[in-house]
Amino acid sequence: MEVFPLSPDLEHEDPFESSTGSIDEASDYDVHSLFDEKIREITAAERQMIAELTDDFARGFDPDALAREIMAVLPLLADDLFPGSYAHLLIMLLETRGKMETTQVNLTLWMRARYPTAISEPNITSITDETFFVTEIEMLRRLLSTLRGDDCKPIYWITSRPLEIGRSCEHLEASIKVLRAFEHDIWEAIQEEDEDKTIYSDTPVSTERTILTSVRAQRYDCCRATLAWNDYLRTELALTVFYQFYRKHLMETNPERAREIGWLPPLNIEVPRSTVTGRDFVDLTEWPLDSHERMVLRLMFKVAQWLGLARGLPAVHLFCDIARYFTIHEPSKTPSASYIFFMQNLTEIRLCDTSIKSQIPSPFPYRDKQFADRNRDYYIDLFKSANDLVSCLVEQTSFLEKKSGGPSVVSSDGQPQRPVNKEIQMVREFPEIRGSLVGAWQDVATASLLI
Repeated sequence: MEVFPLSPDLEHEDPFESSTGSIDEASDYDVHSLFDEKIREITAAERQMIAELTDDFARGFDPDALAREIMAVLPLLADDLFPGSYAHLLIMLLETRGKMETTQVNLTLWMRARYPTAISEPNITSITDETFFVTEIEMLRRLLSTLRGDDCKPIYWITSRPLEIGRSCEHLEASIKVLRAFEHDIWEAIQEEDEDKTIYSDTPVSTERTILTSVRAQRYDCCRATLAWNDYLRTELALTVFYQFYRKHLMETNPERAREIGWLPPLNIEVPRSTVTGRDFVDLTEWPLDSHERMVLRLMFKVAQWLGLARGLPAVHLFCDIARYFTIHEPSKTPSASYIFFMQNLTEIRLCDTSIKSQIPSPFPYRDKQFADRNRDYYIDLFKSANDLVSCLVEQTSFLEKKSGGPSVVSSDGQPQRPVNKEIQMVREFPEIRGSLVGAWQDVATASLLI
């Protein structure tokens, strides 16, 4: 008795007949061939896209000539130098440590000869802002160590990861948007003087401030990750003990296979070059600048291009945010106390980027079984949170707070709050110091404090 015959006119097929096997195998082969062909088409399209994006982003950029240009321009940056200028930023990032510190001392004397000294009592939030600002400049100096000749390690250009072309395209597109937004902000900055700069955030202690701190910390970690080939985590598979041990074993025993998988860098890394000739990515010919200002800004944009290609999106994102603190306009004769304090902060910066390690640590202590298995969900949660924060780099061109027309700030509970203004005192007279370096202070004059 037949149950639910599909068609009474068709003969029933024997499922054990061997003749159908060849047809199934051919069908499977066709499916795999179509799948492989589709993968090749997608890969070819992604390669074409990253080539076009590189042509656009690297316009007017010559990596080989940049180091020579830096060496030629650096001695000229000291002309008409003042605290907070773009030239000041480039000296802090590109000069040798000794010359950079000498410049900082000279700028401190420059400040004391023109303005009273500003002092302020530190608090928890201000210390956090100061720490972030200095460590971010220190990170930029570390990222640019190759251009100074302090680091001979290879550069892993953004185009050197063939297995991550899709992600590289996404980040290169975001880098173009970041640099275009930066170009627009610099254009506006040279049109009008702004002496309302500060490294301190007006956002009160709240959820918003916590989020801002988190994304800045994540950007810092991403910048450090670009110094090494390992880069940053991609999937939760990296949070397994087997993955970590197998990865290390394969890198040591079969480096060729590890390169195919992408766990080791290629032996030959090509430097990205643009095939497009003509104007630079940022054309300054129509900008209202003198020759010295044009030279400084041109070098600054070239450094931003180099960071975008050599280190990736996190680095150019950080550089543009830090450069927004600086200016092309010399300070006025009577700046505000907060602006004097801001310039003092810049002259007091001392950097030691050698403490920043190029190798990021493992995502969890996989060698210690007790710790690795104790709370795996914790490491997974950290991984997911980090990925969410990294997406902010792609979505936002800057993490700096935009100036608003009103003085109020809305907290996480929806209530407007006044921004926290930092109390600054101005010291106009200094005690006369005599005696040995140990400190025999005599005839100490009374300091005049003006609030």
